[in-house]
Amino acid sequence: MSHHKDFAFHIYPQDLSIMQPPHSAIQDMIKVYLISKYSLKNNPYIDIKNLIDNLLTTEEIKNINSIKTDFTYNEVMTLKNSNIDFYIADKERLSKIFMGSNVKNVKSNICYFQMDGKDALYFYNEYKFISFKGKMISNNNSLIKSSLLFDSTINKNKNDKNIAIADQKIQFQMYEIEHLKKQLEETKKQNEALKVENQILKNNSIKANNAIKENESLKMEINKLKNQNSDLNYQLQYQAEGPRIHLKDIIVVNFISGDSSIHYGIKCLPNDTFAQIEEKLYLKYDNYRDSNNTFLTNGKTVLRFKTLKENGIKDGDIVQLIVQE
Repeated sequence: MSHHKDFAFHIYPQDLSIMQPPHSAIQDMIKVYLISKYSLKNNPYIDIKNLIDNLLTTEEIKNINSIKTDFTYNEVMTLKNSNIDFYIADKERLSKIFMGSNVKNVKSNICYFQMDGKDALYFYNEYKFISFKGKMISNNNSLIKSSLLFDSTINKNKNDKNIAIADQKIQFQMYEIEHLKKQLEETKKQNEALKVENQILKNNSIKANNAIKENESLKMEINKLKNQNSDLNYQLQYQAEGPRIHLKDIIVVNFISGDSSIHYGIKCLPNDTFAQIEEKLYLKYDNYRDSNNTFLTNGKTVLRFKTLKENGIKDGDIVQLIVQE
């Protein structure tokens, strides 16, 4: 690198080019500070060129108490797009430029380096690179300041300076407005994105609630169909036996045989005759139809042509079949 200390560049917008990150390691980087017409927010009337050339009065220098040098990559690109030139200087040159001022804690996130014969800037907080063809400013302009020369220059250009001050104020305000516009646009985009996201969440919530309601409705419908199916089965099973019967009236009589070949439960009604129930038993065990059968329950002989209720047969009772030889 040919510039090790005490240097400054005057950079014009047309000399800036976007640069891809280098493939090899960067050597000999030097931290630099960017100065533009928007650097002196509290002193917008000061001519930046006169500041760099060290042509300000001692009083003007003393009045400078803050300066913006930590420009971001996007802010530099805004300067380029607005056709505004600027300066960069290393720490030594900056100290000479602001000698006698109250400027403290100057910040920057920009480094200067050379690669393949090109001058470049590295924005290390953003990992962005810009190459440029800047005009190096001789340090002779900043070594000695002649108050007489300055006074004569001020007297000669007093009217022009007043105009320049007004123009700088306008330019600074325009820069601030542009910056605020971009912030507003970004905020609008974020708000729109949040609206879309909220709407999606709202729609998903509505769909989930509808799905839950539909699921509950389906459960109710399934239970209803189950009940209907149960009623239909009951009606089909007992259709031949007369009018519709309530489930609570049905009892089960359990038949067993002495040789344990029969062990069978038959659904019936208390008002059915035992003969009707005996016939149902023979439909299952036909081989017992031709034998001389006697039925006992609770130690008593069952009378065929009396009802179950009259025979004292209740739900779950056991009726024993005895074959008479």
